[in-house]
Amino acid sequence: SRGRGTLVDLTPPDDPPPPMKLVILLCSLVGATAFLPSSLNVPATRVARAHATTMSASRRDMIQGLSVSSAALLLGVSSSPAVARDEYLKDPTPAFLESEERSKKFQAKQKAMKKAMNSLLDELNAGVDDNDMVEALRKMTILVQKEQDLPAGMNKESLIKTIRLKKTAMASKGMWLTPVEIEYKNLIQSITIVQSPNREKEQSL
Repeated sequence: SRGRGTLVDLTPPDDPPPPMKLVILLCSLVGATAFLPSSLNVPATRVARAHATTMSASRRDMIQGLSVSSAALLLGVSSSPAVARDEYLKDPTPAFLESEERSKKFQAKQKAMKKAMNSLLDELNAGVDDNDMVEALRKMTILVQKEQDLPAGMNKESLIKTIRLKKTAMASKGMWLTPVEIEYKNLIQSITIVQSPNREKEQSL
């Protein structure tokens, strides 16, 4: 009728358009977080830090696991030769036993020879005349020719030095005459021959 205005329906539509739905949802979430307890309102930085810590712990556990595995592997490898050696010694081969027997015999022989040569040197130093000198020097020559060498730990130079000391002492008393000098030269010559690097070659000719 005249005089009445047109009524406008201001009630919002029941189903807003799709873009508006998204805006309303976001606003609702923002508003809701404002009313959450502080214990539940976790900052983003704290979440990131916790994630980084978890990743670091996992990486550390992995490295430690690799280190333990590597150490175990190294121990297993390093212990293998020892185990093999122990097994070999528990059950030695005939060749090993033969080698050990030869070594023992050689050491015993060298020990006996050295003892005999030192005994003859004592006999020489204890001699009081040329006859004693000749006898001791001749025995030394026989020992060298028999064993085809000097005992281990004794060389020609040290032996000559010891004999010359006795020679000087005897000569000062008018002794160490030609027969003694001949036996001394025979001893030195015998040592030179058995220790010559060409001795084996000369013997094969």
